[in-house]
Amino acid sequence: MNAAQIKALALVCMLLGSVFIIADRFNISTDLGTFLPDAETKFDRLLRHQLYSGTSTNIILLGFKGLPEKQLADFNHKISDELMKSGLFSVVRNNASNLDETALNFLEENRYLLTHNELSEKFSVAGLSESLQHRIEGLSSSTAALEKKYLRQDPSGEVLSLLDEWQGKISRHKKPIERHGTWFSEDLSRTLILLEIKADVREMTNQEEVVHAIRDLYKQNKVAGVDMIMAGPAVFAVELSEDIKQDLSNLTFSAVSAVVLFLLVVYRSPRMVLLVALPLLVGVIFATAVILLLNGQIHGITLAFGITLAGVAVDYPIHLLTGIDRRQLRDENRIKDVWRTLRVGVFSTVIAYAAFLISGFHGLQQLGWFTIIGLTTAALVSRWLLPFLATSTNPPLSNSAADSTAADPNVDPGFFHTHLKKLAQNAGRFRLLVPAVLLMTLGALVLSPRPILHLNVDSLSPISEARRAEGKMLRGDLGFWYGGSMMLLVAENKQQVLLASEKILTPLNELVKQETIAGFDMAAHFLPSENRQIRNLEAIQDVEAIEDNLRLALTDLPFKPNVFKPFLQDLESANNLQPITPDAPTSQWQTLVGNKLDSLLFPFEAQAAGVILLHDVANHQAMNEFAAQHPELYYMHLKSASTDLVARSVERVFHAIMACILIIYIALAFAFKCVYRPLKVMVPTFTAAIAVAAILVFSGNPLSIFHLISLLLVIGLGLDYSLFFNRLPDHPDEWNTTFKSIWVCGITTILVFGILSFSTTPPLEAIGITVALGASLSIVFAAMWAATPTRHATLAATQKP
Repeated sequence: MNAAQIKALALVCMLLGSVFIIADRFNISTDLGTFLPDAETKFDRLLRHQLYSGTSTNIILLGFKGLPEKQLADFNHKISDELMKSGLFSVVRNNASNLDETALNFLEENRYLLTHNELSEKFSVAGLSESLQHRIEGLSSSTAALEKKYLRQDPSGEVLSLLDEWQGKISRHKKPIERHGTWFSEDLSRTLILLEIKADVREMTNQEEVVHAIRDLYKQNKVAGVDMIMAGPAVFAVELSEDIKQDLSNLTFSAVSAVVLFLLVVYRSPRMVLLVALPLLVGVIFATAVILLLNGQIHGITLAFGITLAGVAVDYPIHLLTGIDRRQLRDENRIKDVWRTLRVGVFSTVIAYAAFLISGFHGLQQLGWFTIIGLTTAALVSRWLLPFLATSTNPPLSNSAADSTAADPNVDPGFFHTHLKKLAQNAGRFRLLVPAVLLMTLGALVLSPRPILHLNVDSLSPISEARRAEGKMLRGDLGFWYGGSMMLLVAENKQQVLLASEKILTPLNELVKQETIAGFDMAAHFLPSENRQIRNLEAIQDVEAIEDNLRLALTDLPFKPNVFKPFLQDLESANNLQPITPDAPTSQWQTLVGNKLDSLLFPFEAQAAGVILLHDVANHQAMNEFAAQHPELYYMHLKSASTDLVARSVERVFHAIMACILIIYIALAFAFKCVYRPLKVMVPTFTAAIAVAAILVFSGNPLSIFHLISLLLVIGLGLDYSLFFNRLPDHPDEWNTTFKSIWVCGITTILVFGILSFSTTPPLEAIGITVALGASLSIVFAAMWAATPTRHATLAATQKP
């Protein structure tokens, strides 16, 4: 067994091992945070946490529209009842008065722990007198039923105050509109439901079960004319997973079918198509196995990105099998000659993708490793396994003479090839157009008033803009904070965060009075610190003194002497209460507070963090100054902070790209043993990349991080085309075979990425459009730049048509 056969056998063993790993460990991730930039500072890490998981991950928002108010409300009640019966949700809320009796009893029992009022003042003679006057007014108001229910046991109104704070409110800033017993949007066009998932939403199967259950209930109970809007992290994760699976099936099938059909037309040999597809298949399998070994899972976008390998990896077997006459496939020297050019192209492409590895984006790093491993494997399979298979003694698929002829990869397909060859041989007449386009597009980009880069964090999201807008709309309807500005407190533990929050409560209220902010939400609104709860209990220890104060406060008021006996009994019982902690596993507590506390107070690294959601900030400078006065406080305007984070990450990617370009130049100079010859390869490639960037920018599509990685792919492809075009002037005898390998590679790539542009996943769509356009321009510019018009004319005269 010679060295080539040993290498071929090693590749086969590697393939079998990879298949085993995939079968044993296959796991797809749809983690949306994967494509956020890595955080370097504590501020960045806090920002990343809020961008990815700051909102409650187990909350689902539903909206129904399309019918008159009363009919929508009836439909809402019906769906809410069915959702509650499903047992999948810890909370199903569609109005402001749906706390069960158990939860209300818990609130009554613990009101003196949870109240924000100063009980020492409330239970003074003046405080009780004022509270009793409020009760009298309340008994003749729209809340008379509630006033009457709690009057005897709660004359100070602590329960009513807490109900007003919590019940039916998602935010203290805004209470949803209520009609016919259900929540509605401000324009009354949508009725609303808030759901909290009971199961662990970190498991994708739980998210899928819940989302599918909601869809099924909607279909089973649907009334003509009603439409449903559903939003929330779990919903978006399931939709992303479904979109990726659809892309994997539909687009992969379409791309593979188009490429196979095209190659069958070109080569008229199923055997040849199988040989071309083999390196791609092995590359994808091996890259998937390595990613699974490194990460334990592979992201759905990375897997869907595998389709792009079909547009690049097929170049290697095409160049090898098409660029060499079939009779020369046993000639190791002839294979080495083509391989020398091919490996430079492979190395250049790998270097281009190396920029992903230092990008600062975990998702891009995974894409980079996947592509580098896949392309390298495909190249090695093309070099060591394909010649062995192509020249093996195994009989062809058909033993007929006709099929034997058809299996020759270099059968001239006729007019199309001849016409393209003539165009390419005369393209050098327009050689000066290449640097002209380069200068014009560079100048246009530099002088353009349009934004060149898309630095908003939304540009990284695989969720469509329309779906993000729907989610924001429903959050606004319910009074959810839906982005803008926040402050974050970081302390040793959750109790310290609550204490720090209470210290800045008064200054924040002053900012509201000054109209610097319209309002704010914090964890301390829903749970006082343990110190505050203990102080509350101390304020009610002297029940006899409070009874005396009550007796004095009742003077001249129309209440019977013993009417408040339950109040005094509750005071006695309250002295046995223990403070409620943030992690209290009390079901009633969870029913009351739901997910509000979890999203506002959470563990952070080895400490704890508390979020203060700010509504309608009018003066960001004032808020920055306010935060500067408190060392443990961070002020965060999400749009500005995320833009800065993305901008720094894009700058890092840009520097990585520049470094890779320099490495590519050095590698080409070393390969050519010449410092200026690499320009013959690089000029048309970068002209194509810059031209594509200009087209995108001037068509209203500033460059996102996914456009930038696509331009890297354009550079890798363009270098491959340029390298082989530059072989032609020095090897005129190869015009027929080498040029055919170039245009077959080009059209195959354009087909694959053109189909990818129809993806429902925005990042993949951006990659498809950018690379399809870039591959087209790369071939055209490479043909123009490859040789002088005189040389082309000579070649045209010496080649038979």
